[in-house]
Amino acid sequence: MAAPLASPETSPAPRDGNPHLLHGIRVLELCSFVAGPYCARLLGDLGAEVIKIEHPRRPDEARARGPHLEEASGLKASAFFIYFNVNKLGVSLDIAQPDGAQAFRELVSLADVLVEDRPLGELDALGFGLRDLHRVNPALVVTSISPFGRSGPRAACQVAPLAVFHAGGEGYSTPMGACPSPRSAPTQIGRFVGERYAALCAAAATLSAVIESRATGEGEHVDVSKQHVLPFLFQREMLYYLVAGRFPTRHTRPHKVGGTLRCKDGYICIMPRPESWPKLLELMGNPEEMEPYRDWGRARAAGESVNRLLEQWLGRYSREHLFRALQRVGLSAGPCLSVAEAADCEQFAARGLFGSRTQTGLKSVRMPLVPYQIGQARPAIERAAPEVGEHDELIYGGLLGYPGSRIARLRKSVVIAGDQNGNARVRSRAGPGLHLGCSGRALHQPAGMDGRPGHKGGE
Repeated sequence: MAAPLASPETSPAPRDGNPHLLHGIRVLELCSFVAGPYCARLLGDLGAEVIKIEHPRRPDEARARGPHLEEASGLKASAFFIYFNVNKLGVSLDIAQPDGAQAFRELVSLADVLVEDRPLGELDALGFGLRDLHRVNPALVVTSISPFGRSGPRAACQVAPLAVFHAGGEGYSTPMGACPSPRSAPTQIGRFVGERYAALCAAAATLSAVIESRATGEGEHVDVSKQHVLPFLFQREMLYYLVAGRFPTRHTRPHKVGGTLRCKDGYICIMPRPESWPKLLELMGNPEEMEPYRDWGRARAAGESVNRLLEQWLGRYSREHLFRALQRVGLSAGPCLSVAEAADCEQFAARGLFGSRTQTGLKSVRMPLVPYQIGQARPAIERAAPEVGEHDELIYGGLLGYPGSRIARLRKSVVIAGDQNGNARVRSRAGPGLHLGCSGRALHQPAGMDGRPGHKGGE
């Protein structure tokens, strides 16, 4: 019988102020790279027990992507992979082999959620289609994340994240002011933005489906299209087109006065409005050259000329001076920070945006935490990103109850990661939050694991 969502009876008191709102939810992740792993990480940040499943010989491709942390000892790890995979347990499993398929069925029977990003038809061919999974676990929520969704003429297409972004129609609208010519090629607003937005939508939909599944006892299928996410979130241009038959491009957007303008030590983003325009002119000292543009309508019609005059004034002052002066008179403005400046931003520091976690044998990794607080608590990084098969013994021995001899056989046949003698590649690190899943079955630590939070070394 599934445990209820985040009730006082099933959720322990927050540890170190960390809210474990999803305590009692077990998530299997059969994904790689960004969208699927990030969706699962977001659930893990809130206390769900996430078990990341990787092929023993072909693990998550994100492990090969930089930047990498390296030590003199030769140890190396991808910070890119670490960011998307903290707060997870990690197992290796080849579900195409009969013994691997059996282990996967057993894991599915004990899970609340499966997040998967496999190409259309791949799981069906292995006997793990939606109906097959629900025969094993009728209450399972299956979240599928794919470039174009599981229906439609492009459902079977597999394309890179950049191609999915441009398939959403946003490339000709962004970024504002970045391209000198209307004939410039389409651009992307940021790396893997579409992937991360897909993960956010998938996590929200998954939680809704879990609530429904808990209420009815029936499983759900959450089908997330990365392409669909883009016009849903960047809806302004799409709405313009659907309503008016046209859309603003990066060169025709109506807000021509202000924007990202140069000042003494960089750039500041200033967005005057009709009601704040007189205040800005007053702050500037009502210069004579701005007299023709005192009327907001005239200023808007001559945006480029007005912005050149604004930059002449802004160029006398620093970003911080301008930010404080403009805020005092109620104008919307803010400094444009570089990545390095944002990392040292006092506002981020005051809100505790950054956290650290150590990986085995490597230095500590500093990374952004989730951008929200619940009450006075912020979800923390409680578990480092797993190595390939790091928790095989914990999951197969402690959760599924496999004896050591069976685990050794799985290693020898490369159903799970290991050497030809049946030994594990990596030693499992103990960690927090080993709780009850949908079956009510506890995850018990095998002998030799102390159960304390923490890790052996640093990354």
